[in-house]
Amino acid sequence: MERHDLAAYYRVVVTPLLVTVERAGDRAAKPVVVASLPIAANARPSVLRVAWDDPDIPYLERRRPAATLEPRMLGDNPDKEQAEYRLDDGPWKPMTKDRRDIWRDQFPTQKIPVGMHSAVVRLTTSNAITYTGELLFEIERTNTEPTANGP
Repeated sequence: MERHDLAAYYRVVVTPLLVTVERAGDRAAKPVVVASLPIAANARPSVLRVAWDDPDIPYLERRRPAATLEPRMLGDNPDKEQAEYRLDDGPWKPMTKDRRDIWRDQFPTQKIPVGMHSAVVRLTTSNAITYTGELLFEIERTNTEPTANGP
């Protein structure tokens, strides 16, 4: 008996402003953008920038992922973007955009197990192009922190 697994393929989407190459069909719910190339003269493609936005916050209490498109592709409407993130393989959680078009959220770290973890950010543009980025972080504990078995 022959078995046929679902194979990934690349799809090229052409609009008047952009040529986008997407990887699709590999059991992902949405295609993943591999490359986007502007067609308009002097236009630049959108680039997803993800980083930690944790100024003056104790490391073990919480983390704040942040994401933005810099530059934003000509024709993308920032008011119609959507962004979300997830920790490791957990559920997707929505992010909130501020007045400077930066998407942010905050999550507590106290209940996350010790070790290396990832926060994956997914941003979908007004033109239905989805970008993803990953942030890695480590959870450590010290001997001075209270624990469930502590005194």
